[in-house]
Amino acid sequence: MINILFHIPLYVDVQLSGGEKTAQDFAEYLKSTGDYNVRIIADRTNKNSFNNIDLYSEDNTDVPLQHHYKWANVVFTHLGKQGKAVNYSKMNKVPICIYMHNTNGSVLAKARKEIGVIYNSYFTEHRIAADFTGNKSALIRPILKLDTSFNSNGKYITMINLNENKGGLLLKQIAESLPEYDFLAITGGYAKQFTHQPKNVKVLPQQEDMSKVYKDTKLLIMPSNYESYGRTAAESIGYGIPVLYSDTNTALEEVVGNAGEPVKDRNNINSWVKGIRWIDNNIDHYRGRAINQRLFLLQQIERDKDNFKAFIKNLIFDKK
Repeated sequence: MINILFHIPLYVDVQLSGGEKTAQDFAEYLKSTGDYNVRIIADRTNKNSFNNIDLYSEDNTDVPLQHHYKWANVVFTHLGKQGKAVNYSKMNKVPICIYMHNTNGSVLAKARKEIGVIYNSYFTEHRIAADFTGNKSALIRPILKLDTSFNSNGKYITMINLNENKGGLLLKQIAESLPEYDFLAITGGYAKQFTHQPKNVKVLPQQEDMSKVYKDTKLLIMPSNYESYGRTAAESIGYGIPVLYSDTNTALEEVVGNAGEPVKDRNNINSWVKGIRWIDNNIDHYRGRAINQRLFLLQQIERDKDNFKAFIKNLIFDKK
């Protein structure tokens, strides 16, 4: 058995955002193979375990951080925890991989060539790979558990996460320009949420179970300023929902494929209005495209599962 420690800022018991869900998917996949013992250590936790994976709070003095690193054969880290995790892995001579959700490179990773680097998309890899030319690296996208139990036939134009980066302010203008449409808006787990929306926008709090949201959705819109992958786009496609998305500084084209349309100028409200009307008027066509893209994503996820497992084992093998 291989002991893998996920040393991360937060887990899904505390925050339901994309990074936490991605860590959950990787951790639960490794656990399910029967070849890995998995531990999660985060800044704070609400539970002692989650889906049969042990959770530890970093400030728990009963189980010092050093103890977890002595236990681990390999470490997974990401986001704001990577600096501390890299230092502890170096002190304890434990191999480590950093999962790059964004294009903010790590000086620590560049300084240590034995650190494994995983890019979450071509978009991310293209922008920062030159910083890690000496590191073992791989492109491994989030291994989502896509729910394909139904094809949505909903009525709402849906947006998920109403912070500024995701387009919470733009949603107000889009909805005001389309009073004949019903919109559904789900708040996110971080940053200021712009919940003051027009009357034709139904605003709901963050949902632990998103299946009802997707069942009620006709079209997902993603007017994001930045997306290094696009988890909600992939989840929507799992239900046969097309996506209208900003392709300015995003990886969404990789995820959506032809299961939707790009908006070239994120701030051009008229482009969103035209895009929504176009897809709505051709909804059956785009639903068929989404179902085809779903098959592609499912195959891609299976390949990435194998690649992730191989990458982790190679880090350990190279150390030995």
